[in-house]
Amino acid sequence: PGHRVPRFSTINWAVCTPSACSPQDVETSVRASVSKYTRQTGINVTVKVDREMCQVRRTQGLPTQTLLVG
Repeated sequence: PGHRVPRFSTINWAVCTPSACSPQDVETSVRASVSKYTRQTGINVTVKVDREMCQVRRTQGLPTQTLLVG
């Protein structure tokens, strides 16, 4: 708030999870995993998962007409 965070202090990750997982589920899981490595170092890591950055892979089936023409 009111200041800029240096770019080198931000890490962007991509995580693949089942579509049933919520952004909060991913955030909780990543936070727990990261804390295993940072707990004893004194490094403070904030984990934030933005809902609008989440994507779901959807497979699109072929229309019936395509299957019949082939």
